[in-house]
Amino acid sequence: MFDMMRMDFRRILKSKSIYICLLILLVTIAGFLFIFKLSIDEQMRSSIEAGGAVFMMNGEEMTGEQLAAAYAKIPAIDILSTTIFRGGFFFIIIAVLTSLFICSDFDSGFAKNIFSLRNRRFTYVLSKWIAMQSVSLVFILFLIGEFILFCHMFGLPFRETPLEEYAKFTLIFWLTGGGFSAMLTFVSVLFRNKAVSVGAALLLASGTVLTIIDSITTALKLDFIPYDFTLYGCIQDISFPVTAEKFSLCVGTGLVWTFVWLVLSIFILQKKDI
Repeated sequence: MFDMMRMDFRRILKSKSIYICLLILLVTIAGFLFIFKLSIDEQMRSSIEAGGAVFMMNGEEMTGEQLAAAYAKIPAIDILSTTIFRGGFFFIIIAVLTSLFICSDFDSGFAKNIFSLRNRRFTYVLSKWIAMQSVSLVFILFLIGEFILFCHMFGLPFRETPLEEYAKFTLIFWLTGGGFSAMLTFVSVLFRNKAVSVGAALLLASGTVLTIIDSITTALKLDFIPYDFTLYGCIQDISFPVTAEKFSLCVGTGLVWTFVWLVLSIFILQKKDI
């Protein structure tokens, strides 16, 4: 297994898509924070407002001072969670990377060579998941570091967040991302097609499929998995500082779905010809 992981990490370090995706996430965070800066800086606001723009919060137009006072009541980590995490953008990136990473093995014949030497499907699936989870963790840590740095650079008045909340934030979104990574591992080993897997990543990680299914089952009054117990649903109404109950729900949901999708991935590999 360690030989497999070493090969996977070597491929990841050489992959341009990893660095491109990280750059996209970093730029997106910076863009969000620049908008916050724009809303409270009077000089910057005046030029924007001259063009007809209006700065509002909770349906009310506010001055820069009023917005700054409102921002001071919001924990910094809660702002970070609303940028690219709760909406699913971070999960889409991780899901797409997982799809490309695994489907490339089948396109290049690498998977066939691996399975001719080692017949343990469990090792293959777990190695891929660990590799992508390592990427996910590095991404989250970089994004947190950038967020803190830019908040200080822009002088944004968000309420300071204890280190413990940053640790909870990291664990919640890392494990939830791990669930989506495991889900797309299953899709990728099932279809072994980049176009199909990437399309599935966009629909599943964005919550589109879940929203459609939930709407249909609700309209038909059918029993379905509670929305809060799905990967996408469990983090939608999360706020920081997070309660112990919500923290346990998110962590538990991430772990359970990760296990389910990894087991299904191994089952598919054992039943389907390479």
